[in-house]
Amino acid sequence: MHFIRASALVFMLVLTPSLLAFKFSNPFLFNRVNRNIYGTLVDYTNNSKMDNRIWSESLCQKRDLYVYLPPNYDSSKSYPLLIWLHGFSQDENVFLDYVVKPFDRAMASGKLPPMIIAVPDGNLHKDFKLIPRGSFFINSNAGNYEDFLIKDVVGFITKNYIIRPEREAHSIGGTSMGGAGAYSLGIKHNKFFKNIIGIYPPLNTRYMDQRGSYMGNFNLNFTDFRTDFSNGHMTVGKFLGFFLVKAKIIQSDLFNIKDPDVAKEFSAVNPIEMLDYYHIENGMLNFYLAYGKNDQFNLDAHAESFLHYTKKKNIYVEVDYNPQGRHDNKTALKFLPKIIDWLSIQHQVLEPK
Repeated sequence: MHFIRASALVFMLVLTPSLLAFKFSNPFLFNRVNRNIYGTLVDYTNNSKMDNRIWSESLCQKRDLYVYLPPNYDSSKSYPLLIWLHGFSQDENVFLDYVVKPFDRAMASGKLPPMIIAVPDGNLHKDFKLIPRGSFFINSNAGNYEDFLIKDVVGFITKNYIIRPEREAHSIGGTSMGGAGAYSLGIKHNKFFKNIIGIYPPLNTRYMDQRGSYMGNFNLNFTDFRTDFSNGHMTVGKFLGFFLVKAKIIQSDLFNIKDPDVAKEFSAVNPIEMLDYYHIENGMLNFYLAYGKNDQFNLDAHAESFLHYTKKKNIYVEVDYNPQGRHDNKTALKFLPKIIDWLSIQHQVLEPK
């Protein structure tokens, strides 16, 4: 039985590199990518020979951060800011793997206005683990990761680079866990952010179907929220019908799931519910949501639940739907060109500075 479980876990890690992945340091990746882009990556990490990490007052530790500077960067000019957040069990290096080049090419060609991109590490544990855990970029039992991003990362960027002050110049986005973080942080800090991007994000973390299952399809006639999170063995991901991911892998570091009031903690950082908490109305924020029908973590149901609710509230969300899309880097990469097009349109309201 232990062998079967271990084999299933290894298979799952190989099958879904966008969510679950080993964290290996590659000191050659940064230099190789930097040589092959038009802009410049600035290394504030410990991924190579030098420890350049930034200090986080919120977490009382050093943390990794990459900063992308656009082609022909001029330190005397001000630039829009995009914060890009990685997925669960990924780290900041995934930006180098497949995200930076499409953005870089778009800026070099003039398709996308030049902007600064900040890419922080949102992992809980820096030591090697079979499944490194993710923070979801929220304040939780695992640490104040929302404060790390909003206070420490944004503070570091605005201290060291000239960022345009308008909300319209501030965007936040990411994949999977990072997409959820982008939505929750963007909604909560809507006085700073205007544009929110999520690639297959969990947007209803209290989702369940009419039978109480996390893995059921969305039914617009049933929109109740989950209140009981005590079952850490609840399936939240499924591969080939029998390789299963359990809730405790995702949730146990963040919340005490045995606490009878834990649903309130989930609710406070649940994007679909945050729309009401922060009185979001149509036009206050620009939303972009990309997802695939064959999501192994049933996040297509999350997306449909969220879109059903935003439609009731007359909040417009730009959607890119892939009927064959899965929860993987291949699907995410296909979404990036339209995301770049959309982001370019949002920045057309800005006058050059």
